[in-house]
Amino acid sequence: MYQHAYLLIAAAWLYTISFLAVNYWNYNTSENRVQDKLQKKLHAFETFMDQHLGNEQELKALISNTPDIAAKQALLKQSYGLFIYELTQQGTDTRLVFWNNSRFYINYEEIAHRNGLFFTTHQNGSFVIRREQRKIGQQNLVIIGVLPVRWDYFIENKYLRAGFDGLPDLEGLFDVSLSANGLPVKSKAGNIVYHVQQKERQAIVPYDNVTLLLRTLALVLLLISINLIATDIVKEVSFQRGFLLLAIAALLFRWLLYPRNNIFFSLNRVPLFDPSIYASSIIHPSLGDLLINAILMYWVIGFYRTGFFNKDWQFGRYRTIFPIASLVLLTLAAFSITRVINSLVIDSKISFDVDNFFSLDQYTLIGFLILCFLVLAFSRLSKILLRPAIETQIAFPKASLVVAITGLLWISFFRQQLVIDMLITLWMIGYIGMFYAYRQDLYTTLPKSPNFILRVLIFAASVAGIVMYQNRAVEFAQRKQNAYRLSIQSDPSGEHLLSLAAANFDSKFLSQQFYRFTTEYSSRYLKDSLTAENFSGYLNKYDSRIYVYDSLYRPLFNDDSTSYGELKSMLINQARKTDIDDLYVFTKDNRQHFIYAQTIPALQGASEQGYLFVLVNPKRYKSEALYPELFTQAQNLAADLNTSDAYAVYSNGRLLNHFGDYAFPSEISTKPAAYYEYKEEVNGNYNELWYNAGNQKQIVIVKKRDWLIEFFTLIAYIFCSFLLIMFLFRAGSFLLQKRLNIKPRELINQLTIRTQVHTTIIFLSIFSFIIIGIVTISFFIIRFNQGNQERLSRAIQVMSNEIANKVEAELQFDDVITLNDQGFNVALEKTIAEISDIHNVEVNFFDTTGSLKVSTQPYVYNKHLLNEKMDPKAYLQLHNMKQIRFVQEEQVGNFKYLSIYVPVNDASGKPYAYLNIPYFNSQSELNQEISGFLATLINLNAFIFLIAGSLAFFLTNRITASFQFIANKMRAIALGKDNEAILWNRQDEIGLLVNEYNRMLGKLEESATALARNEREGAWREMARQVAHEIKNPLTPMKLSIQYLKQSIDSNAPNVQELSNRVTQTLVDQIDQLSRIAGDFSQFANIGNSSPELVTVDAAIEASVQLYRTNQKLDIHLHVVEAGLQVMIDKLQLNRLLTNLLQNVVEAGEQQDTVKIDITIQREGGWVLIIIADNCGGIPESLRQRIFTPNFTTKTSGTGLGLAICRGIAEQAGGTILLRHSDDTGSVFQLQLPVANA
Repeated sequence: MYQHAYLLIAAAWLYTISFLAVNYWNYNTSENRVQDKLQKKLHAFETFMDQHLGNEQELKALISNTPDIAAKQALLKQSYGLFIYELTQQGTDTRLVFWNNSRFYINYEEIAHRNGLFFTTHQNGSFVIRREQRKIGQQNLVIIGVLPVRWDYFIENKYLRAGFDGLPDLEGLFDVSLSANGLPVKSKAGNIVYHVQQKERQAIVPYDNVTLLLRTLALVLLLISINLIATDIVKEVSFQRGFLLLAIAALLFRWLLYPRNNIFFSLNRVPLFDPSIYASSIIHPSLGDLLINAILMYWVIGFYRTGFFNKDWQFGRYRTIFPIASLVLLTLAAFSITRVINSLVIDSKISFDVDNFFSLDQYTLIGFLILCFLVLAFSRLSKILLRPAIETQIAFPKASLVVAITGLLWISFFRQQLVIDMLITLWMIGYIGMFYAYRQDLYTTLPKSPNFILRVLIFAASVAGIVMYQNRAVEFAQRKQNAYRLSIQSDPSGEHLLSLAAANFDSKFLSQQFYRFTTEYSSRYLKDSLTAENFSGYLNKYDSRIYVYDSLYRPLFNDDSTSYGELKSMLINQARKTDIDDLYVFTKDNRQHFIYAQTIPALQGASEQGYLFVLVNPKRYKSEALYPELFTQAQNLAADLNTSDAYAVYSNGRLLNHFGDYAFPSEISTKPAAYYEYKEEVNGNYNELWYNAGNQKQIVIVKKRDWLIEFFTLIAYIFCSFLLIMFLFRAGSFLLQKRLNIKPRELINQLTIRTQVHTTIIFLSIFSFIIIGIVTISFFIIRFNQGNQERLSRAIQVMSNEIANKVEAELQFDDVITLNDQGFNVALEKTIAEISDIHNVEVNFFDTTGSLKVSTQPYVYNKHLLNEKMDPKAYLQLHNMKQIRFVQEEQVGNFKYLSIYVPVNDASGKPYAYLNIPYFNSQSELNQEISGFLATLINLNAFIFLIAGSLAFFLTNRITASFQFIANKMRAIALGKDNEAILWNRQDEIGLLVNEYNRMLGKLEESATALARNEREGAWREMARQVAHEIKNPLTPMKLSIQYLKQSIDSNAPNVQELSNRVTQTLVDQIDQLSRIAGDFSQFANIGNSSPELVTVDAAIEASVQLYRTNQKLDIHLHVVEAGLQVMIDKLQLNRLLTNLLQNVVEAGEQQDTVKIDITIQREGGWVLIIIADNCGGIPESLRQRIFTPNFTTKTSGTGLGLAICRGIAEQAGGTILLRHSDDTGSVFQLQLPVANA
């Protein structure tokens, strides 16, 4: 056992290294390390700024009319922000002449700030700013550098996540501020810039990947060492003790790894053990716990199965009950594992939607591995529990009946999942039927089974069926919930966007600007600005009007005559409040309308200055297909719908709202044939779920029916997971056996032909799938991006011409108007909004200085996700390098999208603006396309693999069957019998082997004939010698006695009569000895001449024992475990066999006072075992191999044929006899005979 200490040492070292990394090396383990990390970043930023501030030539190049392109491009790659402003001569105004990043924005207060380093908080996060003023030639410059410290956006979703820049592990643990709490982060000069401190209630931060890997490897090595130690105990002590050690270790290991214990491994810091992902019971409180339980179950059952098959099990008196109990336990195990699989799908947040590839994550992979471990554990358990039924000859119909009754009893007690339980019962009957049909699989591991691929495919298909069934139930429940939510929130995306718009109506701003509503021109301009700024972009599907009233409810230059009372009455009598403050919704003309109402407080005092209403009316038949991906939140309903789902809302039979690519009817019947709350309908390839919400309102959610594709895709995923697990375990086992010292050739030599063919097919299938997938998807992405670029290029060119024409028309109509004119901007916004709506794309319009003039998606800029300057790379290409088009991938937070820029030229060809189309949905559309393509590719590959696997299965079976046939023929070759040649009609490589076999057989027959002749002659000579020797022994005393008698007669001895009597007795004794010798040789020669009949074993043995009970020295005990066992054997030969064995015991115990003989009769499988034990001393070890050899004896007299005759009789009856045990106490002989009709 000590030879495995190196594994324990390696595990200890791995854990120690991970402990040091977590507690001493990681930067997020203490405030001091975090302080040091942040200070290093700050100092690097200061160095960057010092280098550029000290380079006057570079600054000149950056602001000149002919800038240094290389210097600009180098700065564009920096993660820091660099902004250069030119001050006017009066110093009252600034003009931005260079910027290298569009993610940062600068306030006027920061431009006017004194020189130096300071900390500031923006709407999109916290930053360190370095402000310096320089005079370059005649220009006064303000140079501002920006270092991002922490990003913090106005919403939180998968794209916009708060976190420290470059240090994501700090989020949730630390915070930064200007307060004196915490540790200071100082500049190079030692000045405090900001403070960092630990949060009072820290979030649980997961381990880093290296720590997680090290600790997992340590645990794996620990388990391997325990397994090896237990295996050694099994070999050296007993299986029971080895298994007990492993079972206790597994239970202790499981207890230590429960998250609530946190011993050695704080599993609550591992996301896999988060109960919010999965939790079903105290045994499985998380997905990680379920994984550990599945692996340990697979390990323990596998170890027990190994010991189970290395033992000769005897069922004894439980022969009838034990097999039935095993079948019941196996059936219950199948139901229990099915329950766990159901729970994994129903009770978790794991996505098994394999049609949507990008919905799958690491938890999906863990889920597939858990499914495989559960099924593999069941496979091992079934080979343990099916063995009693098969070996005790329980018929398949009887076994099926036991399974069926167990299944019905289970269903009667647990009625939650009737369909699944019925199918599992039928599946179990078919499953045990496979073992009855292929019994050899019971004694082999799954990878070594000839039916390996078939069995794995059956397991994969069965699990895929269960997962799909439960997935359907989960999806149906989700669609019902979504339908209900839609009934109370029929425009979810619009409501969410309106909440963003409403957030911009700041009461303080309205209070300060309320005076502007009191004059007509400024009132209309302010209202237009608020509408354009907050209700453009994706809210173009609404007609939005702003109504303002003073404190006496008088309208202030509104667009129509709607009074305050009408709007107030609408709020009170028709509208209902939404989840958003001051936002109300009401239904009119079967469509959803919104009202935003706010009271504008006075600047001083508690009175009101006035009232503001925003009436938002939907345009007709605008779908939600353009819902902005960037602003999707986790709680938003549109995000909960699958990518292939569509929905529609009907009110009074008319279409109110719809989403998705589905042809919804514009009107439906308001009087259904029968009342329903929820109902499902099939319409072609689509499944429709209808929800009757009452008040003449119906919701329909549509999902495409592609269950066959999903089924085969699931099979492919699960099948690959099976292969991965078995490969890892087989490879790990092989490496441990070889102690990591292996050679590729040696590895190949360990594989059978069947395994080599299967491995090759599997490898080629997976390898081709990976290569084809990578190449095709890469090509697909390139073509997709090219297609988008071409489409956007055409669209932007058309839009550029349309905008240019309208702008030129406005400028020609009034040549005083410029792009900076406020009135013109309002008209331009409307023009661009109309063109954007026509072409169904978003538009940004920049002037030649790179400043944003108009955007149809203002939230990106209003919320400062980007600053209001053109992307610096695009500006460099169009403005400085005079390109006519520029396309690039841009990023907001973690959201990537395609963006295209073109200049807008006047009649002379001179650009006066730049047009930009940001394609926000490009990534989501690409993901959907790739997901669909991957699903198709996986299904195609699964089909190809299924065909290839089937061909490999039949091909290997044919090849190995040929080899097995030849092997059986070669195994049957024996001297002295008629060996048949193999007839092979195919001219293939195996035919060459057959020809060589037949030629060898011919030579073997010739050699056998010669050998048989020599053996016969040798046997006759040996027999003649033995017979002569045995006859000579009694003849010598006979001759000597007659000669002595003759001498006595010749000498007239007085006791001639007495001598005659003694000689006569001697002659009789020696003649009897000759008779016994003749009898022994006759018996040995006539063993094959038997007359088998049905003999009751215990009766025959009792008859033989009775002959010896008269011997007072003998103490004979007969133990009959199972009475009435019958065998087919010659009854006289059986008596002779028993007599020989008992006589040997009697002769061996002549010197003892008491001879004990224990005879046991029992059944094991299809055999009767007769075990004869004595206390007459053992047989020397050197002689044990020869005791059944003819003519071998340790006695001074005898032919040495007794045990040879016993063996011949046993073999003639189809059985065996062997010396089971022998020591100084005595010997144990075992006679094994086949049960009649077994």
